[in-house]
Amino acid sequence: MVRSALLLLALTMSAGCGAAPPADPPAATVTAPAAPPLQGRSTAGGEFSLQDVAGAPAVVLFVRGSFCPVCRERLRALAASAGAYRDAGARVVAVTLDPPPVASGLAHELGLALPLVSVDAATFRRWGVWSPGQPMPHPGDFVLDPLGRIRYARIGTVAADRVSDVALLGILDSLHAAGALARR
Repeated sequence: MVRSALLLLALTMSAGCGAAPPADPPAATVTAPAAPPLQGRSTAGGEFSLQDVAGAPAVVLFVRGSFCPVCRERLRALAASAGAYRDAGARVVAVTLDPPPVASGLAHELGLALPLVSVDAATFRRWGVWSPGQPMPHPGDFVLDPLGRIRYARIGTVAADRVSDVALLGILDSLHAAGALARR
């Protein structure tokens, strides 16, 4: 669902590039799709919902779990970039399939000062990062606006197929400059 909505959004946004404007405005305006529900248990304390990060841009990263060495490295890099995200006005959330005790141990081990949220497989599926029949979920990188709409999404094919923090911060800057991260 998320993939098809994002594809529609991308196609609609790129359709007018370089073309003359239409004589009449379109009947409906395409807006960014709302992010699917995301609820789970956070290592930052208690239950978590996307409402916890509403009101500011959010970066949501899906990682497989503590067993994945590439995912652990990605979380270390994310922790090292936490100040840059804070300076960009963005809240960051990492999402894992690990049960809460395992996620808490990983967060402590890596010194994560950002929420690491334990969710079920259905959440990974709703976000489009775990397709039916696949043995493992894919990594996912999402940027949400303050209203919880998806403004950027990238679903990788293997654990290392991720967007870097430098690139995500650049995406946030571009979206800020375009006014896409303003509350409307």
